[in-house]
Amino acid sequence: MRYSVNRTRASAAVAVIALAAATLTGCDKLKPAGQIETMSLLKDGSDKVCVAADVQAALRKALLPDVTHSTDTTSLDQRQKALATISLSYELTALQSFDKAVSKATCTTTVNVSGIGDGASRAASKFKLTYEISPSADKPGTFIVNVENADVTAYANNLLGNAIDDAVAKHILAEEQAQDAQKHAQLLAIVNDKWMVGYWVDTGTTQPDCTVDGEQYLANHTMGSSENEMKWRLNGDQLDLKGISDPEQHIISTITHATPTSFTEQSADGETTSWRRCTKAELTGQ
Repeated sequence: MRYSVNRTRASAAVAVIALAAATLTGCDKLKPAGQIETMSLLKDGSDKVCVAADVQAALRKALLPDVTHSTDTTSLDQRQKALATISLSYELTALQSFDKAVSKATCTTTVNVSGIGDGASRAASKFKLTYEISPSADKPGTFIVNVENADVTAYANNLLGNAIDDAVAKHILAEEQAQDAQKHAQLLAIVNDKWMVGYWVDTGTTQPDCTVDGEQYLANHTMGSSENEMKWRLNGDQLDLKGISDPEQHIISTITHATPTSFTEQSADGETTSWRRCTKAELTGQ
């Protein structure tokens, strides 16, 4: 099962961080200190702007796939959880250049990615990145982080997107396995030797006569019908029938559903048969 993420992006991945702008004179203290500091660092051309926390948050948003555009809405929660496990860290970050005329900083860094699985994903979890930070012209008090790197865009779209797909698929598989295990435990709570003893008739038989059409399972593990006599044995949900007169006749079926008065079995060749327990009235004719 494969889950697809809409990874269509422009060659330049752009993330915009909006910074709160005070509307009253002297109210700069209302702005988050980190945001004020980033804009101040950018204006001054400081190399520290390259490692500002909100700049790195913008880089994360630009690099990681947008899981909200998944075509499978049922797995959105799992995708968001998988996305949260991906960690980005940065090293060897430096200010490459600063254009004082427009307050634009160009930075370089090496991005380390973790939490994306193993094998090929882990081997390719480090790449170099060049990004620009500049004030927004149409939204004063905001800055733009611009990633101009087609290779990085492809990396984010493919490797990280596939890692999320894999994580979601594993999560869904684990949930399905847990549900199957719970159902199997409920089945085994019903299916045992004592429950098996009695007369059973194929529900597909038209107007069945339990004394003629039924199969009688005895406590001595003998099963008798109008056609033959066999030995029966239960091993969990496996019903094993072995011929008495014809030892080569050996049938193993899987009980897939059971209630106190009915069960469904599936033979090795995939044929499904449903049975119900004969009532006392049907057996005595009363």
